[in-house]
Amino acid sequence: TAKTSVTEIAKGNERLEARGTGLTIGMRGIGFLLSPALGGVLANPVKQYPEWALTKRFEQTLTEYPFLLPNVVGSALCLLSALSVQLFVEETLPEDQRRPLKYFAVDVWRWTLVKIHDTCISIFPPKEETSATFIAIDEEMPLVNSENDMTTKLHGTINGVDRMTDE
Repeated sequence: TAKTSVTEIAKGNERLEARGTGLTIGMRGIGFLLSPALGGVLANPVKQYPEWALTKRFEQTLTEYPFLLPNVVGSALCLLSALSVQLFVEETLPEDQRRPLKYFAVDVWRWTLVKIHDTCISIFPPKEETSATFIAIDEEMPLVNSENDMTTKLHGTINGVDRMTDE
């Protein structure tokens, strides 16, 4: 993720990698400190800031949903961050290994199915008499319950990256 990107962008320059990793970790810490404070400042604006033009314009909505404003601001910051990464961070995966964008919806659907399956297995574990459960999304990503330890294992590739989890 972010630390991997820093390593790949540094291209072996240990000093640059150390600075980038430190900056990444520092920004995460600052986010953990500032986010709750910003949420508290923006929460319930009708009571906290009755004279704001924004409060007056959307008074009914902000009264009914007092935590809407911090969520909208947080969502806008997330979108701004995603846009900034898309525009300014160099892609390190070679062109020939990239998956075409036309498969994005399919990949999101597969990922969602895997998460739903894993959640269901953790909430409702299979009974001991069940020998094996197979849910095959496709031949590259079968989901298998081992008959011995009854844990979920996912083998396959997602966007060309080998993936195996044992939960």
